[in-house]
Amino acid sequence: MALIVEFICELPNGVHARPASHVETLCNTFSSQIEWHNLRTDRKGNAKSALALIGTDTLVGDNCQLLISGADEQEAHQRLSQWLRDEFPHCDAPLAEVKSDELEPLPVSLTNLNPQIIRARTVCSGSAGGILTPISSLDLNALTPASGNLPAAKGVDAEQSALENGLTLVLKNIEFRLLDSDGATSAILEAHRSLAGDTSLREHLLAGVSAGLSCAEAIVASANHFCEEFARSSSSYLQERALDVRDVCFQLLQQIYGEQRFPAPGKLTQPAICMADELTPSQFLELDKNHLVPIAPAFVKGLLLKSGGTTSHTVILARSFNIPTLVGVDIDALTPWQHQTIYIDGNAGAIVVEPGESVARYYQQEARVQDALREQQRVWLTQQARTADGIRIEIAANIAHSVEAQAAFGNGAEGVGLFRTEMLYMDRTSAPGESELYNIFCQALESANGRSIIVRTMDIGGDKPVP
Repeated sequence: MALIVEFICELPNGVHARPASHVETLCNTFSSQIEWHNLRTDRKGNAKSALALIGTDTLVGDNCQLLISGADEQEAHQRLSQWLRDEFPHCDAPLAEVKSDELEPLPVSLTNLNPQIIRARTVCSGSAGGILTPISSLDLNALTPASGNLPAAKGVDAEQSALENGLTLVLKNIEFRLLDSDGATSAILEAHRSLAGDTSLREHLLAGVSAGLSCAEAIVASANHFCEEFARSSSSYLQERALDVRDVCFQLLQQIYGEQRFPAPGKLTQPAICMADELTPSQFLELDKNHLVPIAPAFVKGLLLKSGGTTSHTVILARSFNIPTLVGVDIDALTPWQHQTIYIDGNAGAIVVEPGESVARYYQQEARVQDALREQQRVWLTQQARTADGIRIEIAANIAHSVEAQAAFGNGAEGVGLFRTEMLYMDRTSAPGESELYNIFCQALESANGRSIIVRTMDIGGDKPVP
């Protein structure tokens, strides 16, 4: 008879990809079968699969059970009971609040200029100008066997081999991108790595290939299957995770068949306001390679999306880079102004088309004010911090990877107060080797240029589960 752990989900955003990956990682350290049961929805899922966990539609306040049976069930029951009680509630945090759907009134000084404006909902404030550039959305629904745009199967053995190799390459590519990422980018890539290595996804893909489908047909079928699971959720946050599944599945198509057969959107070569029906996180990151370092992107000046809620991973990335972003945009209405200069105003929820000289001067002045403000703040980067009574205070940064050290010192840090080395061990199947750790620490020391770095050897637990 299975051992049962009963608990209440306390995660503010429910069980989505990031907390699900923590549960998956811990459960996979045991040989016993572990099943997650959401008592509200009566949905059950393999606790060793992030996709299966997300499919249970577990929201904050839901009563849940873990059913454990197998050779190490006692050990698993004890460890999981403790973890769910002490650490699971800290695996996620509330998202930044976004303004309501109600549109802000336009500034009087802008209204007096009689600009031609299209309104939309702000999810990231700020203003910018650029060339209105359409970006092709990822539409797996257009890829069907009947359409003739999917490769045919070459035999079960050949397709299985190609699928296994493709999954390995996707994981390696994500791991490579993680080496030069931080913050929100790193968290989202970690979620994608969890999806790419997910047990349920792999089983569904292999079942399709074994039934005679080509890799491409199996990938599209699997993407549709899991997206339909997410669409049934009563949480808009979980519904928006379907875009991540399509993203990972499209990466798999590219690894198996090449980008020539399944091309990604083109790279930007000039400052642009990008518009699309929807944009996956990977598409967003590929638009401008400068996204892969912790500085502002060079060419993505604004995003206009028809779809994409306030909690989509693409919007979270845009917000982390302070890119003005509007959603619920009437893309068709903007078609006449493609490849022309427009302005996005995330402060007012407005898209300004055909800007005359006076409107252009208005936003140029806005940009100058913001630049001046940043320049004023820059003066303090090299100033010593002291209390009102003159006591010297050292300002140091916390980092989790060497790539963060350069940004920290560039923004005035006098040292690294905490190098969280445990983060280098998380969400991977094996520990980093000595040479990998050595290179990471050397890179951080090079950025420090003689300034101090305090290294914490380990802090495991809470939101940092390590197998």
